[in-house]
Amino acid sequence: MSKQSNIRWLKSSLLIAVVAGIVLTGFASWRFGSVGAAVARMRGEVLYVKSRTIELPTVRAGEKAPVTVTIRNVRSTPVRILGARMSCSCASPMNLPLTLAPYEEQNLKFEVYTVKSDAGTTLRESATLLTNPAARAFTLGFRLDVVKNSRQNKLVSVGK
Repeated sequence: MSKQSNIRWLKSSLLIAVVAGIVLTGFASWRFGSVGAAVARMRGEVLYVKSRTIELPTVRAGEKAPVTVTIRNVRSTPVRILGARMSCSCASPMNLPLTLAPYEEQNLKFEVYTVKSDAGTTLRESATLLTNPAARAFTLGFRLDVVKNSRQNKLVSVGK
């Protein structure tokens, strides 16, 4: 093969790879809502958390903090979230049980309770979702800074 022929072949191959990538990304976004949700589906997961980090106001000791997590069903069948196993009694789910239709996205709401002795600490708690049909454990992690008299914004991590 000549040098020109090799360059032409390389250009054609790159063009085909770019077009295939665009088509696959478009299909994943259309079918599953995002590329991340499509990847979760390919890994055999039932649920997908849209954002791994959620901005939540810092909570003053003795107050409640609402936590909202956007969650998506990446299956072609409905999934019912029956409950959540919490790592402590300082947090509770607010809108469970919750049924997600195929590929549907909904907000899952929790409330985190703090006590005065939590002031100056960082709460690290988790919620393991219990689903029907039973799926691999899906755990959400919360990190919440508790202060005495501040209203600054902090980040709450949401992980699996």
